[in-house]
Order: sequence, then C-alpha cells, then structure tokens
Amino acid sequence: MPSLSTARRLHGFAIDGDSANDPAPCILRFEDDARRLFDELRQEAIERARSSRGLAGGWHGKTPGRALRLALVYELLAFGGGSGAEPRTVSADAMARAAGYLDYAAAMLDRVTAGLAIRRPEADAAVIARYIRATRASALNERELYQRPGWAWLRDSGRRADALRVLAASGWIRPAASSGQGRPRCDWDVSPRLWEAAR
Repeated sequence: MPSLSTARRLHGFAIDGDSANDPAPCILRFEDDARRLFDELRQEAIERARSSRGLAGGWHGKTPGRALRLALVYELLAFGGGSGAEPRTVSADAMARAAGYLDYAAAMLDRVTAGLAIRRPEADAAVIARYIRATRASALNERELYQRPGWAWLRDSGRRADALRVLAASGWIRPAASSGQGRPRCDWDVSPRLWEAAR
C-alpha cells in the first residue's frame, strides 16, 4: 500500500494548462522501448482474442487498454515512491510490469475457466441442436442446412463434419440409410427419442 509520503507526492503532481490557462490533463507518452513492448503485447492479445471464444475472447480483446492504464499506474507509483522529477513519459519498465501482471492474470483466467471452455465443434453443434428442437425436424440434409440464411459457416466441410460428429456422438442424429447408388445426399435421421423425452 502506498505510504503517506507517496500519496503526498502524487497529490502534488503538476497539472498542465490549456490555451486559456485552465487546468488540463497531463499527457504522458511512451518511451520508444515502452512503445515497442506495447505493440508486442497488443499483437499477442489480438491473436489470443481471435483464437479464443466467449469470456476468454473478450478478456484478451481488452488487454491492450488494461495495459495502458496499468503502465501509467506503475509509472506514477514509481514517481510517488521515489525522489526524482515528475515523469513526462511512460517507461519500458512500467510497461514491462503491466505486461507481466496481465500475463499472470490471463493464466489465472485460463485456470479458472478451463472446465467451462467450449470448443467450436460443441458450440456449432449446439446451434444445430437448437434448430432441431425449434423445428422438431425428423431429418437433416447438410446442403439444406448451410443454405439457410446466416448458416454459411456450415459450408466449411471440416467444421460441418466436426459439429455433426458431436451431435451423432450425443445420440441426436445418425446417418440416414442410403437409397440407391450415386453420390450420398448427406442426410441424417434425427433420433425420435428427443421427442419422447419432451413429452
């Protein structure tokens, strides 16, 4: 916890003035090394946000903003606890401290949410399952599914196969019996037990 002397130094931090000589916020810009560290953190956060889903995706997407605020806090705490002049930039040390803390926080988030994580095949299967329940469908045709408005994501054959595999493993659907020769129609029978359970 900051000491009384630290609080006094922070309270005495000079406030800038605008063109009318009215008080205005003081702007602390990045040192070059701090900017490079922030860019690395920002790129990594973007990649992690894109590869994550749900809560984790939202967390990583907001990491750059958190890093900016934390780096400023660390810079001002270093000034408040020291004896040097008021900072006019955010140092690489403050940025590194912010990044280190956010790495720790992200690791804790991963540990806490590990049992709640839903992979894309399960999330896609849930979308199809809701469609089955809403329409009380007795059969599915893959082509008809991905031609529905808003269902273009099912055109990816690998993604479609993964989602349908989850539904089949859960007993929701099974491959329809083949009729005749030629190319399979990619039909699936919906388990009638779904409607028995709903009665």
